[in-house]
Amino acid sequence: MEPSPTPPAGFELLTHRTVGAPRWGIPSAIAVVGIWLGLSLLLAVPLVLSGAPLFLLDKEPDHLYVVLSSALPSVAMGAAAIVVSKRKGNGPRNDFGLRFDLRAIGIGIAAGVGMMIAASIIAAAVMATGMDIPVAADEVFRFISDNTAAAALFIVTVVAIAPITEELAYRGIWFGAIERKYSARWAMLISSVMFAALHFEPQRLPILLTLGLALGELRLRTQSLTACISAHATINTAAAAGMLLSSNLNYRSEEHTSELQSH
Repeated sequence: MEPSPTPPAGFELLTHRTVGAPRWGIPSAIAVVGIWLGLSLLLAVPLVLSGAPLFLLDKEPDHLYVVLSSALPSVAMGAAAIVVSKRKGNGPRNDFGLRFDLRAIGIGIAAGVGMMIAASIIAAAVMATGMDIPVAADEVFRFISDNTAAAALFIVTVVAIAPITEELAYRGIWFGAIERKYSARWAMLISSVMFAALHFEPQRLPILLTLGLALGELRLRTQSLTACISAHATINTAAAAGMLLSSNLNYRSEEHTSELQSH
């Protein structure tokens, strides 16, 4: 039997076919994020004009709509990233190292815990200056927490949907496009800036930029988007737990106040 041929630089043999470097670039990366931004703006119009869309059959349609207006653009962005990878690359498995890998998941969880500690230190330093750090997700959850379906969907969005879709877009498509055009370090920096800036939360910018850089470093070192998603999900799970705890404490406080007023 003849030995398998050695593929040229930049290629590898996979089931008797060559896998080349992905062909998407910065325009495709802009398009992926543009889909998220455009759909977000479109879905925000009914909220701005009326505050409660009429076409959702729910006791509190405005609550459910608020969650859907956050989840759907994120899902669309992730789907667009996968389409770009499949059409102009070799698919998420080869382009991003996206596969079920217990080792990568474990590394991601450990890294996520470390990132949370770093973010907490930065937050404490910022708040020590007297500056408040509002979190948009907390505000949304407080608004929709009375609607069980909306609250559950929002938690799923925070814990599962956002980590997957944001990593596909920023540490996947954006990272790959910049890395091929410039370098891995530039990819890490630019994708992190995009990640932080497009959250549109200026008070959290130092925290988000730090997390973006840490996730970029994780992507660079592991070559695995699985590790990045795992780390991101770990961070968001802790945030979701905090939202639930805060909501429960607020509910008990209001209940106690109501009992005192009734006596």
